[in-house]
Amino acid sequence: MARNAFFLSTGRRTTCQGGNPALTADPNWLPLANTPSHPEYPAGHACVTGAVSTIQAGYFGTPNLAFSVDSLVTKTTHNFTSTSDLAHEVEAARIYAGFHYHHSVIQGRVLGLKVGKQLMQRYFGPAQ
Repeated sequence: MARNAFFLSTGRRTTCQGGNPALTADPNWLPLANTPSHPEYPAGHACVTGAVSTIQAGYFGTPNLAFSVDSLVTKTTHNFTSTSDLAHEVEAARIYAGFHYHHSVIQGRVLGLKVGKQLMQRYFGPAQ
């Protein structure tokens, strides 16, 4: 495994325990994809998804929206009934892929929610 400036010796690639002491780490566990050479924290996809879902909910006046997202990677279409469904799927996918820990996707979403709220206030507020 190649080492780089962003690799942490905590072993994103080799174990999946999620910080839960009740779980036993499996030394044979491997992520679904190669661990990327970018910082683990915060999860960038969760930041973007948090912002996008906040803007969607604010723009349409409800988080309960039916919409679809196409994946060029998996060549599938994902259907959602709320903006939170999208956020949860993205968070789970980043963990299952072995790219991020749970706390990183949660904190990424929190950051994205704050960015989304600021963008709504600045650019999508009531006309004056």
